[in-house]
Amino acid sequence: MKKLAILTLTFVTLMSSAQAVNIGDLENARGYSYMYRMNGQQYYADNHVIVRAGEGNNYEIIAKTYSHQGAMYYMTEYINHYYFNQDEDTIYWTQDEINLIDARTGQILRRNIKKNPKLKELKLDTYGYMQAIYSKNMAIAAGQLKEVSH
Repeated sequence: MKKLAILTLTFVTLMSSAQAVNIGDLENARGYSYMYRMNGQQYYADNHVIVRAGEGNNYEIIAKTYSHQGAMYYMTEYINHYYFNQDEDTIYWTQDEINLIDARTGQILRRNIKKNPKLKELKLDTYGYMQAIYSKNMAIAAGQLKEVSH
């Protein structure tokens, strides 16, 4: 029982420190990049991505994006999964978690985990394509992927 309590406390501590992103981090570019402004929302991307290798030229990139609206004291965190198939030249995208965060402290106010998120194919003119390519470029810059040319 004592081991379980220690493991739980360690997990909670690690998760809360990993999620402690506040508006100052985003606006001062502390590991985050400003992407664009849309409908009054400012969007930022985490410069650190996770790459999971698949079979052949298939791989998954997990990346976080954030949005906030002006003087509001909350922001939204999106956990994005991009599935790249370089043989077929396709990208699929899903968001499996959307969190509401206190912009001043970085504390998660509400966690929304989707049970069966839908996959969407991304094309040049669809929402999410730019973020997918940005995440891929960040993975290449970090040495997690090699650039493949056709």
